[in-house]
Amino acid sequence: MQAAERVARLAAEAGAARLVHFSCLGAAADAPSALLRSKAAGEAAVRTAFPSATLVRPAPLFGTEDRLMRTWAAISKVLPFVPLIDGGHTRMAPTDVRDVAAAVKAILQDEATAGQTYTLAGPQVFTVKELVELVFATIRENPRTLYVPSQLAQLAAKPREFLQTLLPFPVPVLPAAMYTSDNVKAMAGDFTAPEEALGFEALGIAPRKPQGLNIDYLRSFRAGGYDLGETVGREQSSTA
Repeated sequence: MQAAERVARLAAEAGAARLVHFSCLGAAADAPSALLRSKAAGEAAVRTAFPSATLVRPAPLFGTEDRLMRTWAAISKVLPFVPLIDGGHTRMAPTDVRDVAAAVKAILQDEATAGQTYTLAGPQVFTVKELVELVFATIRENPRTLYVPSQLAQLAAKPREFLQTLLPFPVPVLPAAMYTSDNVKAMAGDFTAPEEALGFEALGIAPRKPQGLNIDYLRSFRAGGYDLGETVGREQSSTA
């Protein structure tokens, strides 16, 4: 929150014409996750310091080197299963990072977007379980998932978090310890756009679906390789 406020305040003092602040879908003052609460606090601080700032709330992003699809693919290579918190029923509308970039460009080209909040969610809603199964289908692996109660997942995250309090540098989150306890709390809510929210449509953008696109991002995990013709064909069909 302090960093967001400082950037907004300094931008206002410098006479910046526009400011786009990145938050995330799910940010709320009463969210179960500390991260999501801090995002909401950051939004409020930016609004106070730079009232005409445009807030952007993207859904979980997919794309090259993402931390969504590739994380599940990486886990599938080092563990016999992908853990699904409470069965993977959390709903989300994943968003192509390129569409978010296009949205920011459109925002900066239109003065009417100043002071608005845009929720950038993809065109389809999936459960986490469905997205993991999509990853398995893409990398040609049989689906291997395990139902993990949220309480057990939080307990498994505690050793790393305790170690972090003892060390002056970040402790990496390995695939075997995919979640932090705060991640688990965040999964209690959905990551989908409210019906009344401004989004891609208001900016004249038709967002991409993940099917057919994620093969490029996951090709290094795919058993048996792939051919370029198939990738191009899926890219074209996904935008149809």
